Amino acid sequence: MFDSLPQPEYSTIQRLTPLKVKHPTWIDVVSSKTATLVLFGVLVAFIFVILLVPENKAGVILNGRLFTGAVAVFFINLCAVLYRRFYRDTHLSRVMAGSLVMHASMALLLMGAFLSAGFRTRAAVLLTEGQTAPGGNLMPNRNLTLEKMDVVRNRRGDVLDLTARLFVRSVEKGEERLECKVNHPARLSGAWLYLKRYGMSPCIQIIDAAGKVGFRSFVNFDLIVNKSDFLELPDLGIIVKAQRISKDDSDFRLSVKDEKGKYNVSAPEIRRWAEFNVIRDPGFGYAAAGCAGVLGGMML
Repeated sequence: MFDSLPQPEYSTIQRLTPLKVKHPTWIDVVSSKTATLVLFGVLVAFIFVILLVPENKAGVILNGRLFTGAVAVFFINLCAVLYRRFYRDTHLSRVMAGSLVMHASMALLLMGAFLSAGFRTRAAVLLTEGQTAPGGNLMPNRNLTLEKMDVVRNRRGDVLDLTARLFVRSVEKGEERLECKVNHPARLSGAWLYLKRYGMSPCIQIIDAAGKVGFRSFVNFDLIVNKSDFLELPDLGIIVKAQRISKDDSDFRLSVKDEKGKYNVSAPEIRRWAEFNVIRDPGFGYAAAGCAGVLGGMML
């Protein structure tokens, strides 16, 4: 009777070994995504400042301790990422691929910053409407002519749009037309043409009592920054003052101080003048490619 009952099954109890918690090493901390993003943000801020400031100030930033320390930390971060990728963690993950792309792109950004700081050149070109000037060393074998300055304002006198229309004459391409706006530079012969400032340029004509022309020239008055500007002619004893009477420089008044009292001063024609910055930057392309690569690596 008792032999027919099922016998209980006995199982052996296995002792569970405690799990080992893997603590992150300094390599994991240095090469983490958070540390990399913070470091890249600091370096990108430095690089944009270097690309925007003048050459003399860019050299000061490059030789500074802060930028040198940031670059040193970047290379430590890079070595840590390469160690994890090719020595410790041999499998390529999506995060690791994005990190490699970001580091390669940051290397391009740094190279562009060094090229811009060391080899960027600039020159200033000042033109009055109808005037022609050579392009100089930055735009060889080219002549620039300012055809017209178009200024669009609203009813209150605020400038809404400012366009400089230029002719470019060269032996190779003949005559070309360019448009240059504020914050929208024109590309020419590997250089960038930036519109820096503009103003009014009346033709000052001075005639003596005998009808002889003692002075005739277009004079560039800066009435955008200053409310008034002066032209002094000590040989003739004449001071011409231009004073802005409107919100912008579209309306101004000319007053003459004639010490000898024998001259007739007039302004038969008024044009506009503009000053351009011509910049040739060999590191701009590398910096732009590096920025695109950093953004692409962040999206992986």
